[in-house]
Amino acid sequence: MTTPARALVKNAADPDQVATGGRLEEERARLERADLLSVLSTKIGRRVLWRVLTRCGVFKSIYETSARIHYNAGQQDLGHWLMNEILEVDAAAYLVMQQESQTRAKKDDETTEAAQTPSVLRHT
Repeated sequence: MTTPARALVKNAADPDQVATGGRLEEERARLERADLLSVLSTKIGRRVLWRVLTRCGVFKSIYETSARIHYNAGQQDLGHWLMNEILEVDAAAYLVMQQESQTRAKKDDETTEAAQTPSVLRHT
């Protein structure tokens, strides 16, 4: 479990603390952006991120007839946050991820179809 980010300024009336806090916040944001760009630069990283987005339900309705709708909304909110981070950092990488996912799904469908075809038909 990650710990929440510490406050960067203890005394908002102190201009030096505010300036230092601003620099630290910019550095933190730069590192987070670089981290995400690094993950997006690999096929494995894109595959993992796409799996997380899918698991969070960003591509489907959250509707349920029970209180589970609230759980679904929370998961989807996290997925939307991640999707926004990805799009802000590198929108082209998002499109690559989407295309790679579609290619995998098509290949999986073809493999499943071939496995479900009776062997008599495959050998004729």
